[in-house]
Amino acid sequence: MTLVLLGDVFYTKRAIERIVSYPNGIHVFGRPGTNLFTGSPYGEIFAFSFDRDGADEMLDNADRVSADAKRGGRGKIWELYRSLAGFSLDESRTDHRIFVPIHDFTDDIDSPQEDERVAVRYSHLTSSSFVTRGYLYCVSFLRTPHYLLRRFFRRWKRRR
Repeated sequence: MTLVLLGDVFYTKRAIERIVSYPNGIHVFGRPGTNLFTGSPYGEIFAFSFDRDGADEMLDNADRVSADAKRGGRGKIWELYRSLAGFSLDESRTDHRIFVPIHDFTDDIDSPQEDERVAVRYSHLTSSSFVTRGYLYCVSFLRTPHYLLRRFFRRWKRRR
């Protein structure tokens, strides 16, 4: 089994346990949309894995994405996932046969400011104080109703 963990990601223990214990095959681990725990508004890919039987398929799809990038495409891991799922490279869908969702404090880090926020969040998550850990979860879940309402109204506007 080959496992690739992206280096700009904060992983929770639970996420790592899920990733390393997943069965053979080709899998992409990530979050398809907003992170309700951290408030990050975008989907992210955190890791992918494949076994010996999937190595040729990975190479073929990587070649497809690379060729597309040479013609002006993005050439990112999202495009590799879409290619593996059989989607067009610009199609935003989730194939639950290979996409394994991780919904917790695992998140991508794109800037020094995000790195500082992750460090504070981690210190709260690993605190021996139940109150400190509880505070972090309460703050996280206060975002949830706002996110769900925003999403509902966005869909409602599209239907009108």
